[in-house]
Amino acid sequence: MNYDKIKRSGILFLLGIGAITSLSCNDNDNGGYPERVPTRLSVMPLPERVDYKESVVTLPQNVTVSQNIPASTSQLLKSTLEEKLSLSASDASNDHAFIRVKQESDLAKEAYRLTVTKEGACIYYSTETGLLWGIQTLRQALEQANFFTSGNSKYLPMVDIKDAPKYDWRGFHIDVVRHMFTVDYLKKVIDCLSFYKINKLHLHLTDDQGWRIEIKRYPKLTTEGAVGNWHDPKAPATFYTQEEIKEIVAYAADRHIMVVPEFDMPGHATAVCRSYPEISGGGEGKWQHFTFHPCKEETFEFISNVLDEIVALFPSPYIHIGGDEVHYGNQSWFTDPEIQQFIKDKNLGNETGLEQYFIRRAADIVASKGKTMIGWDEMIDAGVSPDKAVIMWWRHDRKHQLVKAL
Repeated sequence: MNYDKIKRSGILFLLGIGAITSLSCNDNDNGGYPERVPTRLSVMPLPERVDYKESVVTLPQNVTVSQNIPASTSQLLKSTLEEKLSLSASDASNDHAFIRVKQESDLAKEAYRLTVTKEGACIYYSTETGLLWGIQTLRQALEQANFFTSGNSKYLPMVDIKDAPKYDWRGFHIDVVRHMFTVDYLKKVIDCLSFYKINKLHLHLTDDQGWRIEIKRYPKLTTEGAVGNWHDPKAPATFYTQEEIKEIVAYAADRHIMVVPEFDMPGHATAVCRSYPEISGGGEGKWQHFTFHPCKEETFEFISNVLDEIVALFPSPYIHIGGDEVHYGNQSWFTDPEIQQFIKDKNLGNETGLEQYFIRRAADIVASKGKTMIGWDEMIDAGVSPDKAVIMWWRHDRKHQLVKAL
C-alpha cells in the first residue's frame, strides 16, 4: 500500500476543506458585515413560514418605536431594547419609526406578519392580539441580537415571518392551592406565557389543601379554609384578596391572556367543608369532609353565592368545577341514611347517579350566571346539556380530547 500517496491525498483534502471554510467565512459574503452575524432565528412556537433574505440590518443605538403601538405592548419592546440590548428606545410617528406597524383586515384575529428590512421592522396585524404576538416574536429576535455583535453594533437578519396559531386554546395550569405564589410571581409567569403566545391561564384556586380566594359572604373560607398547604396542614392562612385577583386578571388581560378560575366540586372540597361543615357530604376515612353534601339545597345555595363573587372577578366565559374524583367513602354516601333515601326518592339508581345529579345541578347554576362550565369526563355520563359545558376528557385509559359544543 502506498502510504505516502494516501498521506498526500489526506493533506490535500484538509487544505481543500480549509479553503472552503475560509471562503464561507469571508466578511464580504455578508456585504462587508463582520462574520459573526445572524443568519437564522429561533422563534417559539415555530411560525408557519419564515423566509430569510441575503443580508442583515444594523440596529440603531436609539431604536424608535411607533406611537401607534398600545402603551403596555410598547413598554414590553422598550424593556427588551433597554434591558437586554443596552440600547435606548424612544417614540416616533409610525412612518418614521424603526419599528412600525400596519393594520390589515384580511389577517386572522391572532395572525401577524413580521418583516425586517434595511428600513427596520414592521408588524402587520388585524387585531391587537395579533399585534402583541408579532411584538413577542420581534422581542425573541431582538434578544438573539446579543449573540451577533461587532464592537457596539448589533444585527438582525432580514426576514419575512408569517404566523397564526394552530389552536385557539393554548393553556397553562398553575396550582396555587398546594403551592401558594405571590402576586408578583404570578405576574412573572404571565409575562413568560405571553412571551410564548400562551393565551389561557387556568388558576386552580380551591382544593382539599386550602381555599385561596377571598369570598366576602363566607369569611371562614379564608380564616379557616385557607389554613395549610401541601407540606404543612397547619401553615398560616394564605389567599388572594379580591383586589389582588382583579390585579392579576387585569395584568393578564393586558398581555391578552384569559384567566380561567377553578372552583372544585363535588370532590376536593375538604377546605370548604372544614370551614362550613353543614354542607359536608363525608368522604374517605382520612378525609372526613371530602365531598359536598349532594342532597341539601343549602349546598347549592352556597355554590350559587360563591359563584356570584367569582363571576364578578373573572371576565372569562368559563368556570372550571372539576366534577371528578368523588370518593364515596366507607361511612358516607354508601351508608348515610339521608343520602341513600335521597337516591331512592330521586330514582338516581346509585351513588354514581347521585354524582351525576350534582354535576347537572352545578351546570345549571353556572349557566344561570351566564358562564360555561368546564369539567372532566364524568360530565359526559352525567348528561350535562352541551350548551352548558365544555367537556374535557383527561383519563389515562382514554384519548385526550376536548369536546366543545357551544
